[in-house]
Amino acid sequence: MTNTAKINRVSADDKCSIIATASEDKTARVYRGDGTLLSILRPPIGPGNGGKLRAVAVSPDGRLVATGGWDVAVGSTQAQQISGATMNNGVYIFDAQSGSLVKRIENFPYDIKNLVFSSDGKRLAVTMGGNVYVLDTEGFKPIFHDGSLEDMPYGVAFGPDYTLYVASLDGSIRKYNPKGRLVLARRFNRLGRVYGLVADPSGRYLLTSSIDVAGAIYFDAATLKIIGQLNPTGLTTTPLGILAGTIDGNVAGGGAWIDSRTGVGILRIWHPSQTYTDFELHNDSVAAITGCGSGFVFATYSQTLTRIDAEGKIQWKLQSANYSAYEKKGKAFLVSKDGRRVWFGLGRGAEDPVEFDLANERLFKSPVAGDGLFPAVDNVLPVTGWDASGDPRLGSLQLYHETDETFRSMAQLPNGGGFVLGSEFQLWAYDQTGKVVWRVKPPAPVHGANITRDGRLLVAAYNDGTIRWHRLTDGAELLALYLDRKTLAWIAWTPTGYFMSSPGGDNLGGWQINRGFHQSADFFPMSRFRDRFYRPDIVKLVLAKLDERAAIEAANAASDRKPAPLNPDVSEQLPPVIAITSPIDGSLAQPGTVSANYELRSPSGDPVNSIEVLIDGRPIDVKQTPPQATSSGATVLGKIDIPLPQTAYGKIEIGLIAQTPNRRSAVAKIALQVNAPQSDDLKPSLFALVVGISNYQASGIQPLQYAAKDAQDFRDLLQRQANGLYGAVEVKMLTDQGAKTGMIKEGLQWLADQVTRHDVGVVFLAGHGETDSRNRFWFLTADTDKAHLAATALSKEDIDVTLQSLRGRVVVFLDACHAGNAASDQGEGSVDTNALLGELSATGQDMVIFSSSSGREVSYESPDWKNGVFTKSVIEAIADGKADLFKTGRITSSLLDAYAAKRVGDLTGGRQHPLMFRPRDSADFDIAVVR
Repeated sequence: MTNTAKINRVSADDKCSIIATASEDKTARVYRGDGTLLSILRPPIGPGNGGKLRAVAVSPDGRLVATGGWDVAVGSTQAQQISGATMNNGVYIFDAQSGSLVKRIENFPYDIKNLVFSSDGKRLAVTMGGNVYVLDTEGFKPIFHDGSLEDMPYGVAFGPDYTLYVASLDGSIRKYNPKGRLVLARRFNRLGRVYGLVADPSGRYLLTSSIDVAGAIYFDAATLKIIGQLNPTGLTTTPLGILAGTIDGNVAGGGAWIDSRTGVGILRIWHPSQTYTDFELHNDSVAAITGCGSGFVFATYSQTLTRIDAEGKIQWKLQSANYSAYEKKGKAFLVSKDGRRVWFGLGRGAEDPVEFDLANERLFKSPVAGDGLFPAVDNVLPVTGWDASGDPRLGSLQLYHETDETFRSMAQLPNGGGFVLGSEFQLWAYDQTGKVVWRVKPPAPVHGANITRDGRLLVAAYNDGTIRWHRLTDGAELLALYLDRKTLAWIAWTPTGYFMSSPGGDNLGGWQINRGFHQSADFFPMSRFRDRFYRPDIVKLVLAKLDERAAIEAANAASDRKPAPLNPDVSEQLPPVIAITSPIDGSLAQPGTVSANYELRSPSGDPVNSIEVLIDGRPIDVKQTPPQATSSGATVLGKIDIPLPQTAYGKIEIGLIAQTPNRRSAVAKIALQVNAPQSDDLKPSLFALVVGISNYQASGIQPLQYAAKDAQDFRDLLQRQANGLYGAVEVKMLTDQGAKTGMIKEGLQWLADQVTRHDVGVVFLAGHGETDSRNRFWFLTADTDKAHLAATALSKEDIDVTLQSLRGRVVVFLDACHAGNAASDQGEGSVDTNALLGELSATGQDMVIFSSSSGREVSYESPDWKNGVFTKSVIEAIADGKADLFKTGRITSSLLDAYAAKRVGDLTGGRQHPLMFRPRDSADFDIAVVR
């Protein structure tokens, strides 16, 4: 995945083996030349623009990454809270492999605009408003500085002999000798506002691009005289024309413009013969570009990152997880009267639409908008000049706003009492006379706006992949939603961090904890704090209460859980942090034992009790008590020997998890290539515990019709997989009075004893489940007494212990939200499925979980099917081969998920939505063959 906000710059090393981006999401991301993510660089950040990155440069050898932008140290009260703060702008130097901060270079007067290394990596040029600095990279001390530039110097390039060239928005180009003396300066009116500048490695030519000139202009580097212009045929002079590529003898250059004939954004690659290749971008535009070997890497405004060769052929393309906020206007952005439902497209406008339902804790595909959803009111007041314009008006009245603002969205109060405008930088609220009521600085450009029909809320679509709810009286943010457009995982959170999420969605957001200005910041996903911050009750109340504090107080009063603090401090109890320092990611390994060196910290000061080892996401029988830190939060170094299983071959993943008494770290991972032959004749065995309970001893638990039959049919389904995808299949089935609590626990222990690393373990549970007032899940067994759940039911922890102990691949099927007859309307179910799957998946281990329903939906069964609808869909998918969409004879976990989701939705009239959880970075795999 790429950055979640605009990518301002992209850079690559000499061999294009390391690529880095700088983004307004306040991170720099480092990729290998093949597009795999290597590390995420985290300078300190603050509110607003503090920490947004505008510049990045990779050293020619790929060892270092320099980045900078709007430094949080400047004019920020937060800087006072960060140890070691220097009240100025800085450039941050990171180690590309580990992501650790090597050095902060200080004392720059303005925010950083551009960074470039010399061809040998011994010098670094830094530009900002009216200034250029050149530093040596031994100690990053200044070699020279010129603060006399008259305009913004965006373009900067080194010649082969340390000659420096600087281009500014005033159309000037300056040339400095290696000692920093200005030897030549020329201003070219025909250049307009120069943005891009590249020097030929031979030192003979310069190439520039301008905001105001179509195509690229090249110069004699010695005299700064214009030689010619690369063919501009068909290009418009638009603000896209701001980028230049490379000159290496094979490719003359490249840049991004608009095709004047089609209006489509293009990337043009010029060849030495003055021929060119145009790469069409369709509904997107290039935001940053760099030379990469003989080709290019470029980022677009939709946060894609693409590598192409010299002919424009795509080598790889990475997508952002964000939905597209573009064109969220009119019928492409619908909101319910109370704001709790939002319908929008994952693509531009209404393309590929989904609905988010806050009350039912669901995000789902919705080709047609449901009832009770409304577009923004836009025709009560005569508001004009706001759509991609900087001149908004109410009638003839020019509205007050800041200079150079471009507006993207507008919504009016249904009663005509005022309106809201969203721009690239701000949200503005005006009354019906055009007077400013309030304004707030949002985290990203606002491309969609809708005021609820009850006039209480503003719902806004942001270009950082979020949708946010604001109180209309003052613009205060109440709630935010982020989603992964590919997996539809999602998380919604309040300003203090209370959240609810889909399974796995709690890893989409988190807290960055600054560690001063001279150490990399820590990032902790929300999944590490589920026990403290997972509060769907608070999240669902905040829109009704229009105040987070009031929502917390109301939720506390209605819950048996420990009261949620009004002002929670996430830093009170932080998880440990572990990183593998060697072997490096992608290394070769021989069969036998691998020694892994690691760095370990406990920011909270709690002792680290153990380190758990995973191979391919599953635990092995190796644990270590690590060395303890001599002071709170100090880093310790350790080594752990990891025996590789005899079946390990090819690419494997090593993972380490550190454990304190209260917290588990995120998994530190590296991939290794094991130099061992693959054993083609060894098939995995499948072991399954299958439980179905229709009849209960307690009279207070409603009997089910088909849960026991579901178990029998599922057992038969698995047994037919023997001697196919699996060598042997062994199933332990427990139904009705054979499925008492003790019996199921014994079955779970049997499963743990059978499954080896080479095998597959399956758990199937069909029956009643319940989430109690403290949000704890219980599976009701045949002998459960609901008055004594802790003593008589199967707890989530009972299930979790087994799942964590299984050595092989783990697949879970949960059908524990039963309502009974599908013809009845049962309302809200008794199980919080999102919470249950979120907790089961929070261990960091690799497993796949299929659930019969989502949120608090109920699961249906019917005599028409003689099964629960979920089990029926799974049987059809595998036994009848209906999930074999590509006719390969094999059914993957994703194909099973896709078929079950559609089939269950069709059979229940859209009232039940099964879901699958699989870790975000876990590969799809074959789950069955068609027999």
